[in-house]
Amino acid sequence: MGRVIGWLLVLIILAAIGYYVGRQTCPAPPPAPGARTVYVGITGDRAPYSIIPDPVVTRRGDVIAWVHPTADEIVIDLRGDRLGVPTADSVVSALQGETARTTVRSDAASGQYKYTVIVQIGAQRDTIDPHIIVEEEEGGL
Repeated sequence: MGRVIGWLLVLIILAAIGYYVGRQTCPAPPPAPGARTVYVGITGDRAPYSIIPDPVVTRRGDVIAWVHPTADEIVIDLRGDRLGVPTADSVVSALQGETARTTVRSDAASGQYKYTVIVQIGAQRDTIDPHIIVEEEEGGL
């Protein structure tokens, strides 16, 4: 029994190291030419938190960047909508002082998407359900 626990502990430590090394060595791809960065602020030192702006209005190719200046961690889960995932990543996260970023896919359907923001400050964890609007491009794309 002691060996099993020891192996599980080693596996957990290796997984944590791989996660943090991967975050540091795999930067996000550069934005498309002409793309803009849309910043989303997450405010509040305790629940309930606010998302500014909500909804986030974007175009295909835009970078969305979420930031909370004091949260221990933020997780942005973009998998919760029936239209699918409008961005290159289905889940992004950031630790304190970092910004969670992803790019709106060039083939994202126009419309409104629901997503989830999880904010962790100390032992407190809260979930918010804001929206992203991908605007219809001029020219009927």
